Amino acid sequence: MASFFNLFPVAARNGWTGPDLVRMPRFYFDLRKEGDLTVDKEGAELPDVAAARQEAVLAAAHLVLELFKGASFAYTIEIRDEHGKVVGRSTMSLDQS
Repeated sequence: MASFFNLFPVAARNGWTGPDLVRMPRFYFDLRKEGDLTVDKEGAELPDVAAARQEAVLAAAHLVLELFKGASFAYTIEIRDEHGKVVGRSTMSLDQS
């Protein structure tokens, strides 16, 4: 699942890659669907919670485009910090009824 979140690397687009003097925090993007949880074991180093939330929104938009085939769905991306605390959520759903 971690490779999915590398599709929109906010860090790379903003030049936050490469060796830095200060280590950036790591954020994890877990995917929840109908009670099932896919845990992101790799995560991504990003400068702050705001950048992690931006990453989740972009990933959610891409996920909706990939999944939109006329079927209903509901997903939540939960953002965890490196201590395991949930610091944000991005939820997307489509009801075809």
